[in-house]
Amino acid sequence: MKLARFVRLPVSAVRGANELVRLMMNPAEVERVFAFADIVVGERGTEEFAKEIAKLDDGPRFLAARRRMPKTSIEELETLPAGSLGSEFARFLRENKLDPKTLPVKTAETDGQYVRARIYETHDIHHVVTGFSTQPIGEAGVLAFYLAQLPARVASMIVGAAFLRVGFASDSARVPFARSIELGLRLGRTMKPIVLFPFEDHWETPVGDVQKMLGIDPTIYEEIRTHARGDFTV
Repeated sequence: MKLARFVRLPVSAVRGANELVRLMMNPAEVERVFAFADIVVGERGTEEFAKEIAKLDDGPRFLAARRRMPKTSIEELETLPAGSLGSEFARFLRENKLDPKTLPVKTAETDGQYVRARIYETHDIHHVVTGFSTQPIGEAGVLAFYLAQLPARVASMIVGAAFLRVGFASDSARVPFARSIELGLRLGRTMKPIVLFPFEDHWETPVGDVQKMLGIDPTIYEEIRTHARGDFTV
């Protein structure tokens, strides 16, 4: 009987469990984070997520506009004024050997799909404005930030996986990781919803001004810059 029950487990449940185990091994693998979210949340979950976004002050306008991030090149961004969002984003991409042109285009036929696609397209920019690095410790902070900002159960599961993994980490990594997650939660709770921000309208705007528009606490930002940018071995 127990074996029969196991056999009848939905394929999505098995896939989700598999992805969760992999996330526990490295909670900073962003592509796997989104894959896990797709499996666990599913279409119904993304639509419920969009309904929560619609309750925000600018949520209905955001969903109605369905704006997508335009494809741009690092070379184009580097022509923008020094210190601008575009210029700093180009520097971030160069430092991390990333190319925005290679980012897959996600389907956005429904509100839920659109919200998911928008977060996916702007994820790297979130690193630029929040100060978190792309090292595992920085990605853990960004995921905690999402947990504080977004009404998504998957974020809490991912942060939980990160904490579980840190529990088995080296002594030198455990405290810094926990601190990074705490900073992400603090930042997310004190600023405006990042998913609604029109980054594509502010390539030439100084990063500091963009942070003010988002309501980012400069004290928390500096803590992130000085603490959560290291490459700690988990």
